Amino acid sequence: MLKHTMAFSPHNTSRDRIKHFIAGQKTTVAGVLQTHFRLTPERVTELFGLGAVYSDKKRIFEDRTLEKGGYLRIHLEPKRFPASQIDWKSTILSDEKDFLVFLKPSGIPVHATVDNSLDNALHQLRVHTKTDLLVTNRLDIPVSGVMLFAKNPSFQKRFNQWLLERKVIKFYRALVPGTPPLGRHIHYMEPGPRAPKIVSLEARKDWQKCELTIHEAIPYGELSDVKIELHTGRTHQIRSQLAFMGFPLQGDRLYGSRLKYEAQCFGETIALFSNELSFPNYGKAPWHFKKAPHWVH
Repeated sequence: MLKHTMAFSPHNTSRDRIKHFIAGQKTTVAGVLQTHFRLTPERVTELFGLGAVYSDKKRIFEDRTLEKGGYLRIHLEPKRFPASQIDWKSTILSDEKDFLVFLKPSGIPVHATVDNSLDNALHQLRVHTKTDLLVTNRLDIPVSGVMLFAKNPSFQKRFNQWLLERKVIKFYRALVPGTPPLGRHIHYMEPGPRAPKIVSLEARKDWQKCELTIHEAIPYGELSDVKIELHTGRTHQIRSQLAFMGFPLQGDRLYGSRLKYEAQCFGETIALFSNELSFPNYGKAPWHFKKAPHWVH
């Protein structure tokens, strides 16, 4: 059974990074940040810009009045991601009427995190395309590859329905030690937000079914370049299923890999790449997008 613990240094505990405040009298949010938490005006502006400040449980981006009894939550050390280092125009594969297909870089979140609303693919591509893009599916932060944003709620709803009906076909490539068995693999994932995810071969009450097919395992030095078709889209599904089978992805320390994965990227990365995406096209031949993983030259 996989176990995971996370240790913080004494200077980087959640208590130090996240602060809470209840106003004893009417004031302003910026005033609290500067006087109570002793932040400089420049730092206050930065935290507002990142979306790291919440007033009465709502993310705010500028100063406002804080009434007596008003509640603040401040993320004093938001986690940053290297989104500004990426040429987002070059990531776009197809810019259509209803959707945008792009190559998500590894090391970048798909959407806003609780303490950072700027350093993510959704925000960056919204700014670049001047379009109110909408999330349809997700990839983990260290995972790269082909994915899609909707351009309107109608297509977003339709795409999500196709996902439920398994009309969206998704293939991934991964590097793993050894040679995993080909064929369909079914596991069951313990519910809950924590990672690493725990999976079992046995069905259990409220546990989620995880299903994938390994189509190929091509020798790649001492590793295998594995082609995977994903049938259900659980969080960390490929990572947890292959680790449970004894084949953790190269570089995936969260799931027990001892192999370092080095790639030309901007942040945290593992050897998992979303390389094919297919979905219906209104009675025509299905849309199909495919890119080779970065380890294939």
